[in-house]
Amino acid sequence: MAKDNIEKLEAAVRADKELNDKMNEALSKVSPEKRAETLCAFAAEAGFPFTADEFREYQLQGQEIADEELDAVSGGKHQDWLTDGCTATVELGSWCWSDDWCYTWD
Repeated sequence: MAKDNIEKLEAAVRADKELNDKMNEALSKVSPEKRAETLCAFAAEAGFPFTADEFREYQLQGQEIADEELDAVSGGKHQDWLTDGCTATVELGSWCWSDDWCYTWD
């Protein structure tokens, strides 16, 4: 039910500029830490009630990291630059000495 109400609120806000403006005005008046609670109060007033926890859970849906991706970013995966390509993370203007032709020349 919460997912349905969140999606209904989103559709209503997209379809009704006045409702969109009211929501943005309400959210702009509070600190980032209070925005979820403010959004929930606004949604309830508009007829689409859900809790802050339900909204946070909705936001995280589909954002899970696969084990392979996690291994790659945490250093748990061996990557050969000849076969897999460069995975170096260097700052702009830095040198990468892996002979992979991705030098930045100043």
